[in-house]
Amino acid sequence: MRRFFLKSDPVRREWENILISNVQDMMPECHARKERGRIWLEGEVDPAKLKHIFGIVSFSECVSCTLEDLNSSVLKFCNGKEMKKTKSFAVRLKRVGNHNFTSQTKAAELGSLIVESYPHLTVDLDHPEMEIFVEIRDKDCYLFDNISQGAGGIPPGVEGTLVALFSGGIDSPVAAWMMMKRGCTIIPLYVDISPFFDETALERAHKVVESLRPYQPDIRLRVVQDSYLHRAKEFMERKGLEKYTCLLCKRRMYRIAEAFAREEGAKGIVTGESIGQVASQTLDNMYVLNDASTMPFYRPLIGFDKQEIVDIARKIGSYHPSILPAGSCRAVPKKPSTKAKLKIILELERSLSSETEYGGGMTIRDLSDIDWDLLKKLAPECNDLICAGSGFAYRSILPPVANHYAADVHDFRQRLERLDDSEVRYLVGLILDGEESLGCIPPEYVEVALSFITDRTSSVISARILHRYEETAECHARM
Repeated sequence: MRRFFLKSDPVRREWENILISNVQDMMPECHARKERGRIWLEGEVDPAKLKHIFGIVSFSECVSCTLEDLNSSVLKFCNGKEMKKTKSFAVRLKRVGNHNFTSQTKAAELGSLIVESYPHLTVDLDHPEMEIFVEIRDKDCYLFDNISQGAGGIPPGVEGTLVALFSGGIDSPVAAWMMMKRGCTIIPLYVDISPFFDETALERAHKVVESLRPYQPDIRLRVVQDSYLHRAKEFMERKGLEKYTCLLCKRRMYRIAEAFAREEGAKGIVTGESIGQVASQTLDNMYVLNDASTMPFYRPLIGFDKQEIVDIARKIGSYHPSILPAGSCRAVPKKPSTKAKLKIILELERSLSSETEYGGGMTIRDLSDIDWDLLKKLAPECNDLICAGSGFAYRSILPPVANHYAADVHDFRQRLERLDDSEVRYLVGLILDGEESLGCIPPEYVEVALSFITDRTSSVISARILHRYEETAECHARM
């Protein structure tokens, strides 16, 4: 049962129809019909599922009868209850329609009838041990003795879609749940910043998303690989400004979330931030973060204490997966900034961009230790970082493997299969971030690489890489 207060009739009817649709999506075998302020379900109804459907304030399993049979039906209803163990009771009656009696007189009449059958009972309207609810709607009557609390809120989807930045910790799923409760469909987004997080963090994020599935059955975690943090961290260390690393990383995540949200037609971005909880969530730093995106950001936990957030997490079932062991971010500086200035951050971002951007959107870089390890894994016969043919240092991973070490496309594919999942995500992040070019690779090898990426990640990611390849197909890096 659900009432929508303070809504015009057209809006109320629309919301009721959406709610019915959501209920039947979760329980296809049940049949629904509605009256003003009430939705009746018949068939295979699962109360456990009803508790997780937003838009339902409360529900009750009831017995129906006609007004003519109400007296006998009430006694029959009582016979199925433990009335002999009960000392006091009350009849709560509501009416809809025109009748030749008042709610109060009919409730008193039914109460007297029950006392005649169970003389040991007393009527207690203030604190009864048992309540018998009777709802009369014209000539139809409904009896029930229990009211189960639902999730409340408004029906899912009526407000549109939001992208929720998801870390897999305690806060982000609670923030997502709170926006679900206000009628938003949530797309959780995890930005994979390997190698600074290991695979356990992503695994935990998947499990946390699963804990929200009872509230949004079609929820699915989206994962975007991004290697920007690797480059930014090295840059900040050279400048002696490591304290700004987290802010640059979060601003990058905001931009990724905004781009993803626009692709999905979402109306904003949700985060689990609350004022002062960690260094990046001071008012000064959130002012800096807000500048990174032109899209609305929603922070439903902004004024919550940590314990209040934990209490909600326990209530909705996301707490235990959120505290599963997972590696913490290895890029966090020892003393992160708590009062950053936007002017400084913007200047650092401009310097970082101008230092690393190389024509055509391709980033030229010195291979890091991680890059060198990947190159050696793909081409163990590679003895140093200098290309024997050109005499220049390698600036990428895949081009030298394809052009100098793989015997053919079949051998190229076998070499790629040596990479584990975290290494694949890291390599994909380099490509999407413009730090690794496919433009220097023969087209048939590009096809093999795209097929491999599809198999190990998804066709969506492979399509994004193909789009980038088609935009910058020329070779910009010395191999």
